[in-house]
Amino acid sequence: MSFATLAELFASAMKKEGEYRAEFYVAIVKSWPVEWVHSFEELCLAAGLLKAQFRISFADAFIAATSIRLDACLVHKNPEFDALKSILTTESLPYKPRR
Repeated sequence: MSFATLAELFASAMKKEGEYRAEFYVAIVKSWPVEWVHSFEELCLAAGLLKAQFRISFADAFIAATSIRLDACLVHKNPEFDALKSILTTESLPYKPRR
């Protein structure tokens, strides 16, 4: 799991539920038995390439690049990742409602 995922979780929770809940969710996710991936130049450039090629946010590009590097299935509920189905394995959860 990339730290960009953690940043996305924290930002989303902060907006919707405040700092206390955001920190709570981060603590839960950090307790999961997953491999944490730190950024490094090759991964950052791969994310930049995805950002240039697809209409996705930088954080989503970084998450996708991490998934590709680890040959991992990207489980998500973000329709932005649908554009990447041809280059990585995805599993869609029910999408979040649009505002």
